[in-house]
Amino acid sequence: MKNLGTVLHATEKNTVVVPAASMVAVHSRVYNYKGRELGKVIDVFGSVKKPYLLIAPKKGVRITELIGKEIYGK
Repeated sequence: MKNLGTVLHATEKNTVVVPAASMVAVHSRVYNYKGRELGKVIDVFGSVKKPYLLIAPKKGVRITELIGKEIYGK
């Protein structure tokens, strides 16, 4: 798995923002370091040189537990 970045903060719409360390396609699934699925990428925004990923957590995953954690993609 490749490191996608560290969760920066939560939004009002039950999503989290991640400064992208590496790129991944929209609708890709994201995981924690143990391989547990956390959610999926729903948008990529920002500049080409410093993009951000918008991630919708999977049902049952608390947004507050994601803040500050590294996320991974396949």
